[in-house]
Amino acid sequence: MKNRAEIISERYHTESTDNTDFFANIIEIMKSYTIISLILFILQFSCTKTEDIPGTFVISGDYSGTFSRTNIKTGWCCSSEVTLSLTDSTFTGTNEQQYFPAICAGDIELAENKIFFQNTCVWPAHFDWSLILSEDWNYELFGNQLRIWKERGNIEDEYLLKKG
Repeated sequence: MKNRAEIISERYHTESTDNTDFFANIIEIMKSYTIISLILFILQFSCTKTEDIPGTFVISGDYSGTFSRTNIKTGWCCSSEVTLSLTDSTFTGTNEQQYFPAICAGDIELAENKIFFQNTCVWPAHFDWSLILSEDWNYELFGNQLRIWKERGNIEDEYLLKKG
């Protein structure tokens, strides 16, 4: 029969050996969790949606709607039916009234809430060239609704377009 001191000594010795294995297991588990955490962290950033990356083109498609020019000071307004096709780097468009607005075709670049149109068409001198779709414009996209607008002094030009 073992006395109490021998039983405690055996337990202590056994627990000591088990503790070494226990801590070795914990270290291995922690290494695994670290690797898994690192992989999940990398995946989180590699799975970012295209719409969330600045400079990517998310408004491509065929749109139709209206163009309007408003004098903010007097309230005067005119509008015209338009179509606009956008790809990742180009645009084309038509309008119901000649030169109101002047759309034609060209290249585009996107940056945050701005869109830059570089119109590549040749235009005659006998109309208001501020109606040409060119240079920087603001834009907002709400589902399939696209608003493109620009203010110059008292004049606001605005395209209200629907995809499809």
